[in-house]
Amino acid sequence: MWSYDTGHGRYGMGMRQTDIRRVALWLLVASVALTAAIAIWAVAFGDFDDTTGRILGTSMSVAGGSLLALAAATGWERSRAVAWLGIAGAVIGFGLVIVGIWLEPDGDVFWKAAVSAIIVGVAAAWIALLGNARLAHEHGWVGMVAIASGAVLAALLLVAIWAEADSSGFGRVIGVFAVLVAAFSVVVPVMHRLDAVPARPTASAEEWQFCPRCGEVSIAASGTMARCPQCDVTYRVDSVR
Repeated sequence: MWSYDTGHGRYGMGMRQTDIRRVALWLLVASVALTAAIAIWAVAFGDFDDTTGRILGTSMSVAGGSLLALAAATGWERSRAVAWLGIAGAVIGFGLVIVGIWLEPDGDVFWKAAVSAIIVGVAAAWIALLGNARLAHEHGWVGMVAIASGAVLAALLLVAIWAEADSSGFGRVIGVFAVLVAAFSVVVPVMHRLDAVPARPTASAEEWQFCPRCGEVSIAASGTMARCPQCDVTYRVDSVR
């Protein structure tokens, strides 16, 4: 037997990880299909004017934002703040790019804001992806250093954009952290495979292994309260026998 509640109406008020993924996937599919259709039309009929270019740029921006949001959403269970930061950066950054494509605003501030939002979104998505690596306890520091390196690189790039720092020394510092981020992008996934840390302990006979509402894997011991990581519903397992 099991029972569940919605935490005083919390269920349905906030967007779930599955909702974000579904929206991002449909946007990605639609934008890729539109991009392909425009490219085929331009190649077949040689008709490529400014409006066609803007539509193509808009479609590609939607695809880029969708991919970035999907990457950020992978960190939903570990850190929703990082996931939301990545999703917000994707939406705001590529949204500004689309506005810029159609309205062609004057001044550097607009494009600096767009690029800055995309940098924040990429950094958060990168941190979310690396945060999903399951490393052995003795290798946990590698993941922490990798995340710190990505955050520092993003901060340096933002400083370079807004302060217009163009000194060779500052550029070398950015280059050093860029190399570190590239290295960790390879090392952390490899260590994830080598350490082979299991995703979760095997459920015992006294554990309910699925959310009673959405069916997502959500292990809960009998007689305890649990919260599903997907639909955010709270439930208690009275007995699994």
